[in-house]
Amino acid sequence: MNANFSGFDYLVLIIYIVGIVFVGALFSKKQHNIKDFFLAGRKMPWWAVCLSIFSTNLSAISFIGVAGWIILKDVKYHAGAILYPLIMIAVVIIFIPVFYRAQIYTVFEYLEKRFSPLVRNIAVILFIIVKCLWLGAVIYIPSLVLAHVVGWNIYLSIILVGILGTSYTYLGGMKAVIWTDVIQFFVFAGGLLLICISLAGHFNWNVAEMWHVAGQHVSAKTGSPSTVWHDSSFDLSKEATIWSILAFYFAGTLINFGTDQVVVQRYFTIGSFRGIVKAVLGNGIVSLIMCAFLIFAGIGLVAYMQLTPGVFDSMTRTDEIMPHYVVTHMAPGLRGLIIAAIFAATMSSIDSCIHSLSTSSIIDFYKRYFHNANKDAKHYLTAARYFIVFWGAIATVLGLYIAAISGKSTIFQTLGEITSYFGGPLGAIFLVGIITKRANASGVLIGVLFGVAFAFVISQDSLMQRVIGTEINWMWRCPFSMVASFIVAYFSSMFFPSNGKELAQQI
Repeated sequence: MNANFSGFDYLVLIIYIVGIVFVGALFSKKQHNIKDFFLAGRKMPWWAVCLSIFSTNLSAISFIGVAGWIILKDVKYHAGAILYPLIMIAVVIIFIPVFYRAQIYTVFEYLEKRFSPLVRNIAVILFIIVKCLWLGAVIYIPSLVLAHVVGWNIYLSIILVGILGTSYTYLGGMKAVIWTDVIQFFVFAGGLLLICISLAGHFNWNVAEMWHVAGQHVSAKTGSPSTVWHDSSFDLSKEATIWSILAFYFAGTLINFGTDQVVVQRYFTIGSFRGIVKAVLGNGIVSLIMCAFLIFAGIGLVAYMQLTPGVFDSMTRTDEIMPHYVVTHMAPGLRGLIIAAIFAATMSSIDSCIHSLSTSSIIDFYKRYFHNANKDAKHYLTAARYFIVFWGAIATVLGLYIAAISGKSTIFQTLGEITSYFGGPLGAIFLVGIITKRANASGVLIGVLFGVAFAFVISQDSLMQRVIGTEINWMWRCPFSMVASFIVAYFSSMFFPSNGKELAQQI
């Protein structure tokens, strides 16, 4: 593919990369304390935060992953995006009022106020485990693109992506992260629109014909056409039925937008409650629209593959097909822009995650346990940047590891399985604290341990086959472990004395 990438394409890509670093440098002199560095002084406009939330979450793996999933399987999984606006309403009702009143830097500060320092520490550890593994998978994606497009070694590409993501996050803090996310959103949206236009052009803008042709492709994984968008059967072993989609999307998205420090930290950068609500609800609408375009692109690629058999035979992973199409079928200059868009789609998640890990490291551990009178605002600002370098290095190492083991599934499934073991119990900690008054620290700790163990048990296919007569698909792991953690935490709390009711009322 690198033979098709022209000098003009390289120029466009380089301009994008240099521009992103420049934005980070632009904000480097405006950071005076950790409130500026971590929360952008709580002065960010809601619309910028809205686009930053999208860039951080959905766009992280979607540019490549949605098409890869549809080509390998079908549309069913992504049809669940219709739930986004409804789940955002639930986030606004359940989480936003509590976090806004608390005026905190990290969501884990709430857990100490509500339960105990131990619960806070355990939640931070779970967060770090989940995000480090997730970050390793995410940093692999733009590296895969660079390796195929430029012809570099995949491991060299991962190191370069890690350095780039770390550098502008180090320079500009949260302001740089949010404003680069806004830029990356428009690059992402523009690139996606160009791909959709190109694919529609192959079918003379006859969308019905494109859908019909794509429907002739039968997935080797599912045994059904790629255009299948729902399955109403209730079978715990089947992937992406209506029931598993409802459970997985509701649990996973509620946890992600209600308790994930990477996302919630953006809420804290807005000064007003109304602004936070606008950002969250706006994100639900933006996510739904962009998902529709991503599904269109995936269906378009399936249809194009039907018209041109053999053209993608050299691809070893379906996640590689989108960049392959871009480089081999798009015009010079547009190729560079779209590769920059794919790059942007993941860089926005890398910077956000590194920054949030740094925030948690400073607020939840370093400042809390190692503070003394000699450590002023400048000291903590410097320490925050050191932690960004540290987590950037960890992310790069994990990206190298993901590259070494990658190849067994789509990137969507890889990320889903990685986070499903701990995401449910972590979300249950917040839900049981916010929704109930009876829950206490002892009960929550028991619930979390049970939930993690439960997630690992139900992931053992042979064991589930013997115990209940069927395997449990990975999509049920997060909702089941969240419900199990919640129930056990609540009822276990009844056996321990607590002032949880009073604390709940205070918060």
